[in-house]
Amino acid sequence: MIAQEAKYHLNCLTSFYYKAESLQKEIKTDSKLSQANGIALAEIVSLIEEAHSVSDNSVPVFKLSDLVKMYSARVNHNEQALSPQINSTHLKERILARVPYLEAHRQGKEIFLVHKKDIGNIIKGSSSYDDEGMYLTNAAKIVRRDILKAQSTGTPFQGEFSRQQAKSSIPQTLVSLIGLILGGVSCIKEDIDPVESDKVKNLSELIMFNVSESKNALLKNASYVKTRETQLPVYIGLLIHAETRKKSIIDKFHALGISISYKRLMEISTNIGNYVSDCYESEGVVCPLNMKKRVFTTAAVDNIDHNPSSVTAKGSFHGTGISLFQHFDEDSIGEDR
Repeated sequence: MIAQEAKYHLNCLTSFYYKAESLQKEIKTDSKLSQANGIALAEIVSLIEEAHSVSDNSVPVFKLSDLVKMYSARVNHNEQALSPQINSTHLKERILARVPYLEAHRQGKEIFLVHKKDIGNIIKGSSSYDDEGMYLTNAAKIVRRDILKAQSTGTPFQGEFSRQQAKSSIPQTLVSLIGLILGGVSCIKEDIDPVESDKVKNLSELIMFNVSESKNALLKNASYVKTRETQLPVYIGLLIHAETRKKSIIDKFHALGISISYKRLMEISTNIGNYVSDCYESEGVVCPLNMKKRVFTTAAVDNIDHNPSSVTAKGSFHGTGISLFQHFDEDSIGEDR
């Protein structure tokens, strides 16, 4: 080389050294990645075998997409770097080669891996789910039929809360179903009347209040049927209005199916006011409706003065207040007016 006067080109020599160094890094990286892939595959296979060994009545089914995510996460963890994209088909073939008793079954876009001997149990389980679905559907039809029948013969709120009326307006099938859901079969074995439970009665009333004849009427919540009205939603609406006087709160509870609407509440309030006025006119005296006849009654009379120093009638008020007290005893319980 010296005789031929050959010379090194420094740039070419540097480039050659860089290529050699990068080639050594690639060989080391491929070796490290292959090791990480092997460890991740061994962990996946161990997970599958352990699931089959510890399962008692359950049937382990593995979704390939979940296994790919788990495999990729383990490779990245072992390699401490992002690995190339995992080929799901290649991973499936590697798993089936390591676990020969597995079979791959496609359901839509998903692929499921399941033990060969568990195929019959899965088919049997799906048929049992179908049977349970039919039982639920038939039970819902029976209860819904009785609810709609009770709604068709129901009456709007008449201004009085009666426990006996609430009990008679709820179908027995609905009460039995709610009682079984809350208390189980034990309430039947112990001969407990579920309608006596306030929880069962309240839930039954709310269900009756929200049941509609069609799905569209339930979703739109457009029509309001007074015969669907039960005592609990009326009581909640009146209670909220008495405590807050907030229309927005009542409408929010109505949207949740817990209370009557504000419009219906105002209608009930107006009807009660008109009824009280009619009673006053028929009796010829303004007297509280809850007072009873044939009871010893005393009264206290006093003046009512508001802003007496005002020189105008608009700013002052002068009246008379009468407080009535009824004295009940065992022999005198009074008569309703």
